Amino acid sequence: MNIDRGRINQQCTAIFVLFALVHMIFCDGFENDESSNLKVKVELYYMPQCPGCRQLITTSLNDAFSTPGFSDMADVTFVSYGNIRASKGTLRIFDNVLESCALDKIEHQDEQFHYINCIDHSESQDASQVDVECAKIIGLSEDTIKRIEVCAATAEGHILANKMVEQSTNLTPEISYYPWIVVNNVHNIPIENEVWSSLFKYTCKLYKGSKKSQYCPGMDEEYLIADQL
Repeated sequence: MNIDRGRINQQCTAIFVLFALVHMIFCDGFENDESSNLKVKVELYYMPQCPGCRQLITTSLNDAFSTPGFSDMADVTFVSYGNIRASKGTLRIFDNVLESCALDKIEHQDEQFHYINCIDHSESQDASQVDVECAKIIGLSEDTIKRIEVCAATAEGHILANKMVEQSTNLTPEISYYPWIVVNNVHNIPIENEVWSSLFKYTCKLYKGSKKSQYCPGMDEEYLIADQL
């Protein structure tokens, strides 16, 4: 009986490749889901350009977002609270419309932060000019900038701003000052103090996943031990 070893090898190779593909699709997908679920959830409720908000954004948050690996460990949600300037029928007009539109149209949290950070570093009182300038400075596409402008010039922007106000006012416990910080669905003074001190280090402390930044305290020792093994 003649055995076609070449054909058998081809079949074995095909089976191996198929198995590898299935493993990559399912296992990598599971790993990504697991990593996402283990991220630290951070919510920042703030008022555009309020002194305390500006201080937190330009210090602790800026340090965190400037450190490689932070966004692999944390999901950060920015909620901009706006004051009502006027009403047109059932539509309330807010003073944070441009920022609400930007947070809705900018997809990635790093770009959202850089946009907010740019605004809070500006000394100009012309919100519309600053928002557009910052959108260009951080490198948003012309299409994204256009969608932000269209949003802010229509009812969509005020509806988005209203949603952010409702999200803020419906929070438990109630917000009593800004900025208001929630981490993993909890707000208290110790958490607030940790975030003010260093959002990055606090995230390192809470994060239990496999994508911890090499810049987290103590990670240099772990990398050194791994290299020696």
